[in-house]
Amino acid sequence: MARNLDDDLPAQHVAMLAAMQRMRLGLLAGDVTEARAARDVLQGLHAAHIAIEETELIPQLPAAARWPAKVYLAEHAKLAAMLGEWRDTLARQPARLDQPEQRLALLDASLLMQHLLEHHLEREEKGLLIETRR
Repeated sequence: MARNLDDDLPAQHVAMLAAMQRMRLGLLAGDVTEARAARDVLQGLHAAHIAIEETELIPQLPAAARWPAKVYLAEHAKLAAMLGEWRDTLARQPARLDQPEQRLALLDASLLMQHLLEHHLEREEKGLLIETRR
């Protein structure tokens, strides 16, 4: 059965945003174990998502596209790097953070990845997914 990318990719976007929220809620609660698990889910979702886009959609992107392929590819690489950095950051933390200042610092630091993810997914929905619709 052929998959319907018009349905699959937006559903993946929702799942990635939910995993990002779960990671941040874990940080807010000081539950680093939960934040690590959510980050791992997000990384898995991201890897599967970009594999589809980079093999099936981006090669079909028209030359006159709103954003060129290099924009999507650069954002994929940046998000992958940030997920790796967060793996390392969370690995250095104890399973539980009791100090509110520690939780806040990590929560604030996670905003950069959240914003990039949100803007990237919005760009895909307004550009890539429309311009490569079959």
